[in-house]
Amino acid sequence: MLFLNKMLIIIIVCVVSSSYAADYYISDISGDDLNDGSFQNPWKSISKLSTHSFQSGDQIFFERGNSFAGSVTFTLQGLANTPIIIDAYGSGNKPHFIGSSTHQSVFKMVNCKGVELRNLHFSAFYPSHPISERYGIDLSPNLGAGDLEYVHFINLDFSNIQGGSNSDHMSCGIYGLIPEENNNYQNTRWNNLLIDNCTFANIDGIATFIKDQCYNIADVIVRETDTYYPTEGFIFQNNYGTNCYRNLLRINGCKGAIAQYNTMDTTQKGSGMWPFASEDTLIQYNLFMRTRNPETDSFVCHFDYNCRGTVMQYNIGYDIDGGLVELICASQYDRSFQTGAIARYNLGIDVGFRDTENAAGILISGNVDGGYVYNNTVITYDQPQYKAISFKNWGGAWPSNNIICNNVFYALGTESTYLNQIRGIERGNQIGYNMYAGNISPPVAWTQQQVDLYPYAGDPKFINPYTSDFLSNLSSNPNWDEVVQYLSKKFKVGYNSDAINAGFRFNDHPDHDFYSNSTVSINGIYPTLGYHDYYNDNYVDSDLDKMPDVWELQYASILNPEFAADKWQDADGDGVVNFEEFVFMGDPSDAQDNGFQGDYTFTLVDGELVVHQTLPIRKDWDTLGFSIDTYWASNLNQVVWSTVDSTIVALSSNQFASGVNAQTNQIEVIDNVDAVFYKTIVR
Repeated sequence: MLFLNKMLIIIIVCVVSSSYAADYYISDISGDDLNDGSFQNPWKSISKLSTHSFQSGDQIFFERGNSFAGSVTFTLQGLANTPIIIDAYGSGNKPHFIGSSTHQSVFKMVNCKGVELRNLHFSAFYPSHPISERYGIDLSPNLGAGDLEYVHFINLDFSNIQGGSNSDHMSCGIYGLIPEENNNYQNTRWNNLLIDNCTFANIDGIATFIKDQCYNIADVIVRETDTYYPTEGFIFQNNYGTNCYRNLLRINGCKGAIAQYNTMDTTQKGSGMWPFASEDTLIQYNLFMRTRNPETDSFVCHFDYNCRGTVMQYNIGYDIDGGLVELICASQYDRSFQTGAIARYNLGIDVGFRDTENAAGILISGNVDGGYVYNNTVITYDQPQYKAISFKNWGGAWPSNNIICNNVFYALGTESTYLNQIRGIERGNQIGYNMYAGNISPPVAWTQQQVDLYPYAGDPKFINPYTSDFLSNLSSNPNWDEVVQYLSKKFKVGYNSDAINAGFRFNDHPDHDFYSNSTVSINGIYPTLGYHDYYNDNYVDSDLDKMPDVWELQYASILNPEFAADKWQDADGDGVVNFEEFVFMGDPSDAQDNGFQGDYTFTLVDGELVVHQTLPIRKDWDTLGFSIDTYWASNLNQVVWSTVDSTIVALSSNQFASGVNAQTNQIEVIDNVDAVFYKTIVR
């Protein structure tokens, strides 16, 4: 009996707990705030976010196709495993929140935690109102809020956010500030903050600005506080920004923040990414385009002062007037620092062409210590001038103990003179093992002293090099895989490049290059200079004959990776040209092995003769750039070939056209004719 009572109590508790979670609906069209908020009887206004008490696990839905005026301040506190969710319902465009002329923020989320926002759209365009800065979402907590655990923003849109005419261009899509003066209060920070798959368009300032000034790394080192309580677990990924006046992302006071797989197109005054007073920031797999500033900054990423251990890797910059990477530290501030920065395996295309001293492919300025800048490729084709490497003092101090090596600098414009390269061999700095190609010569100090200790002046032999239509074949908002696939056919170094086996290997050298090719040494081979490592790349095609170098080098006695005409030769005399041998995985040196896995098979289907041809089971058709065109004909004496419905690309990825049998990897052509003959053309 006692056991049964205990069981009964447990069941009751479970039922009661689950009853806390509820769903609420808000419709500006059919709602009424006097309703109960159910699907059948929705609320009307966003004020319900502040006037109703929500519990962990609750879900609040705004109707799609609706526009909600006004601003709201609210506190939602759910749990990380059962967050309070704000989302959209119905069909049509995302619910659009347009703010209020008299309020700075559309949503002001005070002390929120355990909360998730999805599929919403925010605007705040009030240029004629005196409020100078506008925010789509303001996350700023009150002092003493403690740990703000689990705040997620997913698939949100921010557009046309602008304050009054006296604005200093500091409006934000998402803004969060934890104030600096917090000594008498409980520590405050965000933990597990996620911004994923959001868009930011026409923001008169910064797309996202997270500013935690409560006991960050600068407090520990500069102010010598005993408490270190930075924001942690911040991830900013898969986001797209266009026409943001300053930056896509600016962070302050974060530890271990990650910014990855983002795209930024067009700024007027700022770099794409900007960490400040932060530690162990990781910036990778981002594309930044058309960043502008006539005076300062406007780099793919600039590491501002009071940062430690920032890593920038596997990023792309295009048409960036400042440069690829900027390591800076304002030395006039007491004890300011910039230490342990790493910038590696990044690609810059038309970068560093601004006619000012603080612009270059690589710029190191002020009290910067212990930075490593290596294996980057900086290319300038369409700009009249460029600067490869520049050292600069800021506040009196020059950089110290920095290493710049294994980079490729290639330009067709005129090299500018703002280099201060003599500083590269002073104060423990080291420059070496870099390639200077095109119209670039290895740097020499004003004393005629050689600055790069081991320079290369050879030819990188870029495959299918850059043309001015860099973006013409990309979508308006390209995903990272699309960008990499496009670049894979352009800026890789080719066979016999002077950049191959020319670099220096660090103890903590990353294990892969920009294209995920291994950089692990093979038989003592040193790294390739630049962002691409040649030796472990299975898809380099130096002569563009669609037979990759790695395959041609297997048969080096009969094939040459720099000689495209050998594609159509029949090296072993078996009647199958070398290109066909590659396509069908044959051996071009062995007449007994042409690679064909059987010619044709014939099947009767409902009294009709169907012809099948087996394709080789190759795993990389798409990566190699092949397409397979399929045709059929019913008469082999007077052949008239007709195209099968679709072109087949990437059989291994299960992207089968209508005529392909996914189980057998056979291409089947079936039509209402007495007999069918089939052929393939591999391009």
